[in-house]
Amino acid sequence: MRWVWRWRCRLKTSVCNRLFITLLYVGAIQIVAGFLRLGKFVRLIPYPVMMGFVNGLAIVIFLSQLELFKGKVNGQMQWLPGGDMALMLGLVALMMGITYALPRVTEKIPAALMPLSSSPVSRSSAGWTSIR
Repeated sequence: MRWVWRWRCRLKTSVCNRLFITLLYVGAIQIVAGFLRLGKFVRLIPYPVMMGFVNGLAIVIFLSQLELFKGKVNGQMQWLPGGDMALMLGLVALMMGITYALPRVTEKIPAALMPLSSSPVSRSSAGWTSIR
């Protein structure tokens, strides 16, 4: 598991370790809140506040993912060249299409889970070891 965590996280090791511990604490807090049935208090949060939080989170995630579309050329970060960029944008469009269309086909598989499992399978079956 440790090598997977280092592969996924491109930050310094100490920051990754702190982030991992933080995630464990947050998970434990959520489990305790579930056992204490504190989920009923979520109804007290106004809908516009909830939507603002979710939209802000979506913007932060989007901006953090933009770094995946850049590569180092002569020591500088630049956008990926044509073919690699087209491949990345194609995979993004495919995964967004799966997320959009899957609920219309079946309700048994969560729409957000299918792209997460189909992307590695499609990449490995096509023989792509790395996008870059």
